[in-house]
Amino acid sequence: AQSLFGTTSPLAMERLTSFTGEHAERVSEALRNVPAERSVIVWEEGVPPANGILWRGLRAVAKTCAAFDPLDEPAACAWIDERARAAGRRLEPAAALRLFTVCDGNLWQVATELDKLVLLGSRGAITAADVDRTTSSGPPAADLFTTVRALVSGDGRAALRLLVAYEC
Repeated sequence: AQSLFGTTSPLAMERLTSFTGEHAERVSEALRNVPAERSVIVWEEGVPPANGILWRGLRAVAKTCAAFDPLDEPAACAWIDERARAAGRRLEPAAALRLFTVCDGNLWQVATELDKLVLLGSRGAITAADVDRTTSSGPPAADLFTTVRALVSGDGRAALRLLVAYEC
């Protein structure tokens, strides 16, 4: 089966910095041997040290290597407002902050909840009360990497099950 990424699926790795010593050297060597046409997606909690063995090895073979810091509250609220406007809706500032807070800063969950608010709400501005009425509380049922692994491997059933559990 062909994956979302075409015939060559990416190599998805998480928590590279958890490897140390000889294990880190082996993983670094494996990264140097990844074919140039294959994408490598790495997820780390926090920013890995730039001088670490694995991060240096990854940067040595990467065409593009970027770190994406989490958005702070004002930047996240601006992003939420921009996304609402792109969908043709206005969002009260208190609603953007409430959505960011309810979703514990998880922008994937924020995007899903905002999509629900856009589709289910009235045509007026989205309020904090609307957020409280329509958002799911608690952590998402599926994490991003589990879903990506299912998509990459071509396991559509598992990916769909994860997305349904996530209430998409």
